[in-house]
Amino acid sequence: MISVLIVDDHPLISEGLSKALFETGSICVCAIAQNAAACFDLFKQHDPDVILLDIKLPDGNGVDLCKKIIGDKPSQKIIALTSYNQKYYIQEMIKSGAQGYLLKNAEPNQITEAIIAVYEGEMYFSPEVDKLIHAKIDNSIYLSKRETEVLKLIANGLTNAEIAEKLFISPLTVDSHRKNLILKLGAKNTASLIHIASQDGFV
Repeated sequence: MISVLIVDDHPLISEGLSKALFETGSICVCAIAQNAAACFDLFKQHDPDVILLDIKLPDGNGVDLCKKIIGDKPSQKIIALTSYNQKYYIQEMIKSGAQGYLLKNAEPNQITEAIIAVYEGEMYFSPEVDKLIHAKIDNSIYLSKRETEVLKLIANGLTNAEIAEKLFISPLTVDSHRKNLILKLGAKNTASLIHIASQDGFV
């Protein structure tokens, strides 16, 4: 039996999923956590084979929690099960150590398939997620007002220090925005960030 820890703050979703997984006969849900703190405690207590992890949690987020769990146990298998279908979150979860990513509209048999695949050491992405991973970045990406301001100033050739002074924020904050922009737009460095942003109409 593959033991699974479900992390979701909606009891109806987690309980329904738990029942569906139990009916497979090959998967058992060892515990259900409704927040990040409970998840880490239950992870330490039960040592599950696979964790199904939502990204939005009442006391944190799945990306940071994924990093924390993998930091404690690098071999832990984690699958994101979330309603977030933006490429940014997919990349962040993979970067944090998740081996799978599913959307909450996935059928129970697909979730079962993902759990088994990840348990056996494979990566697993639902078809919609796989398309997003390989799709060209487009204007459906959401940039905050501050990210847009930083991006335009980067495109104008300003340094982190100059941008910080202009926007009344710290150079470290500017650097954080720059890194997030590179990740969101799928760029390799600042030069390609400016190129992609220009092509896709962000600047």
